[in-house]
Amino acid sequence: MKEMNTEIACIHLGNVHMVPVTCTEISLQFLRKQDASFASRPFTMAIDVLSKGHLTTIFSPLGDQRRKMKRVMVREMLSQEKHRWLHEKRVEEVDNLMHYILSQWENGDDDGLVDLRLVAQHYCRNMTRKLIFN
Repeated sequence: MKEMNTEIACIHLGNVHMVPVTCTEISLQFLRKQDASFASRPFTMAIDVLSKGHLTTIFSPLGDQRRKMKRVMVREMLSQEKHRWLHEKRVEEVDNLMHYILSQWENGDDDGLVDLRLVAQHYCRNMTRKLIFN
């Protein structure tokens, strides 16, 4: 941008226009007045693969559905109250994880080696089960 002696540019990458901005005043203009124009994300093949064809909060286009999903995420799932409520469940699962690692280390046939990939998978699955089905 310094070489071109500009603070804003429009670059055409494939079918997408990219607008890099280095000036804070111009970027504030974008954020305040043109947010709706630039907030929507294009639906690409990578997004389709990552989301397995479903519209998620992150990848959904700007609109009423996205606002509703974001409101539910902020109020219900990412709130401080929910975080505190789930704290004991996380602590309980970490205790189970530590007992599992200790038993694997003591009773293992591999001279005390523990497969951390397997341990992490157990933790994630058990935590998800506990949060959803408890």
